Amino acid sequence: MAHTGIIRMALTGAMALILVAGLGQQAHAQKDTIKLREPGNDKQAQEFAKQLGIAYVKAAHGTAREPALMKHDLKKDDKTAVLTLDMAYFGAIKSSKEYKARIRIEFDTSDPTRWEIKKVDYKDIDNKIRANDGNIKRLTNKLNGKS
Repeated sequence: MAHTGIIRMALTGAMALILVAGLGQQAHAQKDTIKLREPGNDKQAQEFAKQLGIAYVKAAHGTAREPALMKHDLKKDDKTAVLTLDMAYFGAIKSSKEYKARIRIEFDTSDPTRWEIKKVDYKDIDNKIRANDGNIKRLTNKLNGKS
């Protein structure tokens, strides 16, 4: 009988891993739809910021739930742009703890039809679990077309 409990725990753990892997695949599917170019109006700028923010939160924390854009600021000059995002998200699957993050993305905008991300600074405000820097870098490379 003791073995039944161990097997049940192993199966529960395996199912949790499958669920987390599925969440990661959803994040990858969303990343493919983001177009790096100058937003045409305020509504497009809001959507651009939201998509980038969600993708970076999910890259930084694979178990993050319900990432939401709280505020964004886009500053541009001739050949560069800086997008600052304030994001909120919830912790692991059963956690009701809300976390905040600030993401600063620098772009090379010399080609207005295809912006390139030059630098990403991801900072969790109140989450003690370190962001996954490798996933952030992989996302940046993918968005820049350097998979």
